[in-house]
Amino acid sequence: MKKKRFFVKRHRAHSPALGLSNIAEALRHAVISILVTAVFLAAAGVIVKYFVENNKISFNVPQLLSRPAYIMIKDDFYLLYTDGRTEEADESISISSFPVISGVGINEKREAHRRVMKQALKINPGYFEGISEIILDDPKNVVLITIDGKKVYAGSGIDNEKMRRYELVSRKADELGKRYRSMDLRYKNRVIIK
Repeated sequence: MKKKRFFVKRHRAHSPALGLSNIAEALRHAVISILVTAVFLAAAGVIVKYFVENNKISFNVPQLLSRPAYIMIKDDFYLLYTDGRTEEADESISISSFPVISGVGINEKREAHRRVMKQALKINPGYFEGISEIILDDPKNVVLITIDGKKVYAGSGIDNEKMRRYELVSRKADELGKRYRSMDLRYKNRVIIK
């Protein structure tokens, strides 16, 4: 019988070539992972954008919780909500509590007047804290009257951007102690005060 000889197998220490191969493999996996993540995020962004643009998500606040935003005084006193609802105002409502919309009626037939009224309803109510009246007699020249009697000319439309500019210039004029009688917001990048 022959004796079996056992040889201890010698393990090689990791060679530099083998280490570079592992680093290259790790980099390849990292790059692939980053690319897959980027493609996933881009696809998710497209899906969310499509969903938001094509599905108008809205919910109605219960009528008991919603507050009127304006008072309309064409035919009689009406409370006007930002969602377009109206109801007759009773004697307990103070006119000074809300800005007054004048120059249009509840069942306005003139298209241009209805358009401007809808624009006014979309304004953030916080911008109207210093406004006492919104005059919509001429839809090409909307005029706001402030609580202290100054006129603000908004031009052919009214939007949050114009109201933001009004608030910014009004606050700055107050800080500097500047007095003015009127403010003109009809120009896109300019506010004129007189």
